[in-house]
Amino acid sequence: NLVKQWFRDLPGGLLNQIGVAAIAHCAETKLPDDPEKELLAKLDAQRRSIFLWLLDLMALPVLNVDVTKMGCKNMAIVVSPNLWLTNLDSDPMAALVFSQQLSKFLTAMLEWRIKVHPPSQ
Repeated sequence: NLVKQWFRDLPGGLLNQIGVAAIAHCAETKLPDDPEKELLAKLDAQRRSIFLWLLDLMALPVLNVDVTKMGCKNMAIVVSPNLWLTNLDSDPMAALVFSQQLSKFLTAMLEWRIKVHPPSQ
């Protein structure tokens, strides 16, 4: 909970620099061939490092799904709402749709990170 709170309190949201359109596109289609070059390059160096660290942290319980019951999708559903700073005046239906897209995006990024950079246990 402390980690989620820290991300919730981060000024500007962790993933806001990537943009709604890019996240929605990835959620509805698939990740680009090189997400680090095409998506993470939109983040400044600090946010990119923090996001990659978070993916590595999230990968640890995911790799032990038999014990933790936290697969990529479940982990993304729990963490993704804390990574985006939303406009409180926005349309609730649009916010719900984007929340689902953000979760799909985070699921895909986590699967990608585990594939290309599996954490040591």
